[in-house]
Amino acid sequence: MPAYRYPPWTTLAIALGVLAGRPRLLARDSRRLASGISCLRVAGEPQALFADGGRAAGARGLLFTFNHYSRPGFKVWWIPIAMASVVPCEMHWVMATAWTFPDWLRSHTLTPLTTWLFHRLARVYGFTPMPPMPPRPWELTARANAVREVLRWTRAQARPVIGLAPEGMDPPPGKMMMPPAGVGRFIDHLARLGLAIVPVGAYEEGGALCLDFGQPYALGARDENARDSRDREVGQIVMQHIAERLPPHLRSFADSPA
Repeated sequence: MPAYRYPPWTTLAIALGVLAGRPRLLARDSRRLASGISCLRVAGEPQALFADGGRAAGARGLLFTFNHYSRPGFKVWWIPIAMASVVPCEMHWVMATAWTFPDWLRSHTLTPLTTWLFHRLARVYGFTPMPPMPPRPWELTARANAVREVLRWTRAQARPVIGLAPEGMDPPPGKMMMPPAGVGRFIDHLARLGLAIVPVGAYEEGGALCLDFGQPYALGARDENARDSRDREVGQIVMQHIAERLPPHLRSFADSPA
């Protein structure tokens, strides 16, 4: 397995920025943090997506979708750090507002702590915080508001670039999951605003953290009278494209939670 370490000076600077609420550039910090990954292997030339005449040249923006790779001891934030370090622009990330847990102790200690921390991170880097999946009953309105905020942000940008993990939570190790209800519809809205979707497979292999960037694609026409089926259809399309960027043994799907 690759080793992951936090460069001390960069980590200290980020911590001070979070405490002070000072805006920071994610691309710059990610390049420095990614130096702490013992081996990062990138396939697919993400820089070429932004070249004149490239396959994404006609798109208004890009939506990078990646799998929520999981194994014991792996911290999933290394994936967006690695992605942001190789994509040649500032990305807008949709991130969880907190970690949630089924047991009383962690739900009353780690959940409040991560709620505070993640909101500070969102403010510092300009992320959109969104309640985690599955949403707690009192978070449904906040989740809808977060979706609207991302759509407003997208409309206001000349060339928006967004990062999103459709699964929204850790699947069982070595598995993938279908996105929760509503995620496919959210991605469909972004696609209708002109964003091409770029699938990214994230996994560990041969002592390296691997990122495999696929080609951008567009969603097909939609049936306005089939919202629920469209939600599932888009979720399946997006996850299948991501699965194609993964080794065969990581492509199977676990049962999604209700």
